[in-house]
Amino acid sequence: QNPNVPVYRGEIQARNLGMAVESWNEKGQPVEGESGELVCTRPFPSMPTCFWNDADGSKYNRAYFNRFPGVWHHGDYCTINPRTGGIVMQGRSDGTLNPNGVRFGSSDIYNIGEFPIFYRTTEKLSAD
Repeated sequence: QNPNVPVYRGEIQARNLGMAVESWNEKGQPVEGESGELVCTRPFPSMPTCFWNDADGSKYNRAYFNRFPGVWHHGDYCTINPRTGGIVMQGRSDGTLNPNGVRFGSSDIYNIGEFPIFYRTTEKLSAD
């Protein structure tokens, strides 16, 4: 993303332009060098402003602003490396994805990938 900053194995190189990304502990305090919740403390350019068919905004607010009121909570754990500034993503903090109200966890994805037919037909699986 930035040719002026080194790349370190396993790390997102740097915070994206326009993203006030931090890692917060359970008390809502910024932490570096330890696992915390990925948050964005200011609005960002690609931030959704609402959910379809959510006239009062309640689903949107529950999804992103319930954990830390007024602060975007993405639902992932991460560690910010204090030495490099890079970010190591560590997975879902709630263990669940919820597209369109259908909840599924990583085990659901792994179970699909364990069927032999997928080994013959594809090398990758992804969830949109």
